[in-house]
Amino acid sequence: WVRVAPISALPPGSVTEVAGPAGRVVVVDRRGEELRAFLTAPGPCPVQAAAGGGFTRPCAGHDWDATGTPAARQDEGQRPPPALSPAPISLASGQLYVDPRN
Repeated sequence: WVRVAPISALPPGSVTEVAGPAGRVVVVDRRGEELRAFLTAPGPCPVQAAAGGGFTRPCAGHDWDATGTPAARQDEGQRPPPALSPAPISLASGQLYVDPRN
């Protein structure tokens, strides 16, 4: 397990990208009742919330649905981004931890 950030640094109702293990980033989704985390490669701008509960990296034209699957709509000629990989989470002493072994 790897410590990601204090839970207080991850605002409720938002999607936040933070540095993660092994050169990856962690996308933390606190929009619903359940806190979720995904691992992905870093990009030229952070992953953000998108309509319908999905995700977007607007500067790269990348979109994912709410499960982290690349959206069917991508710019013509552009390869879809890799899926956002769901990561198991644990909360302890006000800190968010993820299991990067997925």
